Amino acid sequence: MFKRKDGLWQDSLTIDGRRVTFAGKTQNAVKQKMRSAEIKRERSRTFAAVADDFTEDRFDDLTRGTMRTYSAALRSAVGYFGAYDMGEISPKMVGQYLATLKNRYAAKTIAKYKGLLSIIFNYAINEKGLDIVNPCQNVPLPKSNIKPRTRAALSPAVRAEIDKTRPDEFILAFLIVNTGARLGEACALQWADVDFEQNIINITKSAHWNGNRPYIGQLKTKNAARIVPLLSPLRDMLEQIKGHKKADYIVSGAELLTMSQLETRWLKFCQDHGLAHAIDKTWNTKGTARRHLDWVCDIDRHTLRHDYATSLFRAGVPVKTVQHLLGHADYQTTMDIYVHFQRANVDDAREQIEDYLRNKKSAGR
Repeated sequence: MFKRKDGLWQDSLTIDGRRVTFAGKTQNAVKQKMRSAEIKRERSRTFAAVADDFTEDRFDDLTRGTMRTYSAALRSAVGYFGAYDMGEISPKMVGQYLATLKNRYAAKTIAKYKGLLSIIFNYAINEKGLDIVNPCQNVPLPKSNIKPRTRAALSPAVRAEIDKTRPDEFILAFLIVNTGARLGEACALQWADVDFEQNIINITKSAHWNGNRPYIGQLKTKNAARIVPLLSPLRDMLEQIKGHKKADYIVSGAELLTMSQLETRWLKFCQDHGLAHAIDKTWNTKGTARRHLDWVCDIDRHTLRHDYATSLFRAGVPVKTVQHLLGHADYQTTMDIYVHFQRANVDDAREQIEDYLRNKKSAGR
C-alpha cells in the first residue's frame, strides 16, 4: 500500500485473474474495500461450482444407496439453482424450489431434497469458507400432493409359501422375515454372527454393490448396528444347514453374491414358490415378429422386512424395542410404520363389525 500524490492511499488485489485497484482517504478505508471485495468474490461462487466440490469431496464416503438418493436430489438442485451465486439464494427462493416438488414427490422425499440443499450450504460455509447464511433454515416444507407409497404386510398365503422354504433352497426371504434385516444386512450375515447359545444374531455390517460387484461396507446408520432374537423357525432352519466356516456368508457361502447372482437366485425362488408371473413381450425387428417370455417377481424384498415389523406389532412388542430391532435411526420412522399397521387393523375391525351387522339383519334380529 502506498500514498499517491493526490493524498489518497492505494493498494491492489487480484480477483479472478484480474488486478483490481482500491483507493481511499485512509489505509483502513482501503483495507475495508479490499475485504468487501474478497467477500463479494466468495459470494460470487455459483451453486453449481460448490455442488461440484461437494460431489468430489463427499460422494466417495457415501454408501451406494445413499449416493443414488443424493445424486437425484443434487441434479434437481443444480438444475434449479446452478447459475445463481451462493449468496444470492434466499429463503424465498428455497421455498419456491420446494414448491415445484410437491406435485412430483411425497413429503418424505421433499424433506430429503431440502436436507441435501441444507447440507451443501453448510458445506460451503464450514468447509469452503463462504461468508453466507444458510437460506434453508426455517423454510417450511410444502404439503405434498403425492401420496406416500405404503407397503402392506405379506398376505397369509404368501407368508405360508415363504415359510415352506427348504434348507437346500435360497433362504434369503426366510432369513429376512425372521430377522427384519435389510437386503444388504441379510446378505452380509456370516455364521460367526449367529450365537446359538444366546439365541441372538448380531447385525454389524452390510453388503453393497458397485454395479455387479459386491463388497462389505458400513450399515445405513449407526443405529442399524443391533442384536435381534434368533427365532425358533430360523434356528431350526440354520441347525439343518450348519457346518460351514464361521467366515462363510449364510445365504451364499464363501463369497458374497454378485448382483446378477442375487437376482437370478431370487427369481428362481419366487418361481418355485408361485410368487412370480410371466410377461409375454412381442415386438417387431425388420418386419419379423419376435416374442420373449419375461418373469416378474410378485414380492419385493423390503416388504419382507415390513412383514417382520407387522409380527412385532401383533405380538405386542414395545415401540422402542421395535425401533431397535428394525435398526431405525429415529422414533418417528417406527411410528409411521405403526400408524400404517394400526390403520390396517381398524379396517379389519370395521369389516368384521359390518359382517356381524349384515348377518344380524338377515336373521331378522
